[in-house]
Amino acid sequence: MRILLFGEYSGLFNCLADGLRELGHEVFLASGGDDYKDYPSDFRWDKTNHPWFWRWYLNRYMGVCHVLKHKKLFEGYDVVHVISCRPFSYYRFINLDIFKRLKQHNGKVFISGSGLDYVGAKYWYEQTDSKYYNYVRLFVEESRKKWKVNPFIEREDLRKEELEIMSLVDGYIPIMYEYVPYYEGHKNLRPTIPIPINLSKFEYAPNVTGSDGKVVFFHGLTRPSKGGKYILEAFDRLRDKYAGTVDFVSKGGLPFKEYTELLKRTNVVLDDANAYSLGMNSLFSMAQGRIVMGGSEPIANKELGYQFAPAINLRLDTDYIAMQIEKLIDERNSFEERGLLSRKLVEEYHDYIKVAQRYVDEWSK
Repeated sequence: MRILLFGEYSGLFNCLADGLRELGHEVFLASGGDDYKDYPSDFRWDKTNHPWFWRWYLNRYMGVCHVLKHKKLFEGYDVVHVISCRPFSYYRFINLDIFKRLKQHNGKVFISGSGLDYVGAKYWYEQTDSKYYNYVRLFVEESRKKWKVNPFIEREDLRKEELEIMSLVDGYIPIMYEYVPYYEGHKNLRPTIPIPINLSKFEYAPNVTGSDGKVVFFHGLTRPSKGGKYILEAFDRLRDKYAGTVDFVSKGGLPFKEYTELLKRTNVVLDDANAYSLGMNSLFSMAQGRIVMGGSEPIANKELGYQFAPAINLRLDTDYIAMQIEKLIDERNSFEERGLLSRKLVEEYHDYIKVAQRYVDEWSK
């Protein structure tokens, strides 16, 4: 099967491409590298020979021009799988035109439910009693600083365009619970398929403290909508109390290679306080035997078919986060056992070859 993977988000399509190639399929991955994360691709629409300003402009707004210049590279595939309804921009027509072109010149076209688009933002913003409402609320507050009219909530024309794209394609495959509810009943909603993780790229190591005996907690600084403010407040509250025995580390904007190196000396990773499910960074950490505190709601674990769930669920509450951290510090003797369970979860449900086969089966229906 000839497969085009179009876009990237936190290494999702890099892992999927590895699995598909292991199964013997021909895969072409095109993306913008997911900004500073700089994930490799067979074609990078943000890589040009233009001066730095034009590279920035192409990547941020007009990467589609680079794709159209090399349009023959994106034709003749049995399956095209696109990272989201909006692989390029927040403006009208561009993404719809790209989907029409992909549909015209290829076989089946699918969308991955792997990021917050307009239909999803609108849905969760109205679910004020849900956990994910907090994520969307903070996300909307961030985006209001960029746009006078917030496109995620107030641009009905963009939402309608997204629904048109959804009806145009052959299927929508979510990667976790967060991207399911707002398309319940849609003819193109397919079963959720877990995130693939290339286990060969993540060496498992027993979760033990370093030579200095310190326990290391790490939080990666990203967008505020993940609830990092509350995690950092918990870190600050406990830092003096456990000085000399616990390190609380927070860093952001790390390239992927540097991030994975940091994980090697980390015992516990705190990811997202607003999530229902485990994301890419959580799974990368668990593959290496790290304990993860993040999204692990029962409804999300059921969606993914988990029979066991070793991650510690978080919520947007500084007191609760601090309590969970202290509980782990008291139970440090269990780290190695917990870390092994983390690895087993990824092996059982997220192995990139098993997951790639599930995609092939779904595309073939």
